[in-house]
Amino acid sequence: RERPWAKIGIYTNGMLIDEEKARRSMNCGLTELNISIDAAKPETYRRVRRGGKLDILHENIKRLVKIKKETRSKFPLIGMNFVMVNENEGELVPFIEQAADFGVDYIGTITFASYDWGFKNRRSADSYFRELDAAEKRMDELGMRCRSFPSRNISWSDPTQPFNCNFFWGENFQVNYNGDITLGCCTPFKETFSYGNVLETPFKEIWNGEKYTKNRRLAANHTAPCKACGSCDQFSKNFFIPPDQSKFISLNEIAVQRAKELVGR
Repeated sequence: RERPWAKIGIYTNGMLIDEEKARRSMNCGLTELNISIDAAKPETYRRVRRGGKLDILHENIKRLVKIKKETRSKFPLIGMNFVMVNENEGELVPFIEQAADFGVDYIGTITFASYDWGFKNRRSADSYFRELDAAEKRMDELGMRCRSFPSRNISWSDPTQPFNCNFFWGENFQVNYNGDITLGCCTPFKETFSYGNVLETPFKEIWNGEKYTKNRRLAANHTAPCKACGSCDQFSKNFFIPPDQSKFISLNEIAVQRAKELVGR
């Protein structure tokens, strides 16, 4: 917080945010507190967030919002996040309704194309687009703020498109719970990738170290530095795409058609 322009946020599953932690989080230096949920129904939550209980989490969120109002704290902004996966198809709209009912500051929605954790998408592009249409309509009706929302443009999955990412030059970096600096955009696990640990090595040494230097050089040459980078939702080659190019064209035609429908509305 010595740098007032810096945005400092954390991501949590929210299961352990009791009253004490909720009060400690108010005006402690955080600018945003993001709660990852990915479900609107208890049975779905049990599948995608193993070990969690949605009713307990919802009570934690309500308490957090209540304490923020009581303490008149400006920060942290409280957000709820929804990653679109196979198991939660059709639950984005009820998730938005729950977020509006709880009174959180914003929601975030992404597709699992952002990650390389062994996820195999079974949903069609049209399935995503129709759910996104319904979600946008409901957010407008409820006045719900959305910080991130999947694009209907799937040109990123064109296998001829070069890698092009600016995260390697300091726009963002991510520190996980034990101090490891991971990929700045998406991968929070040191087992997947780690530049080094800020509790063991000064940040300046990590920033100018061999791994960061190598990855910046590769990114500057439009080469994905690692497998996780190659699966990013901006550069993934295989999220919706089957092997033959004719299917690729048909999927893009779906995207164009959905865009025309939106313009027509």
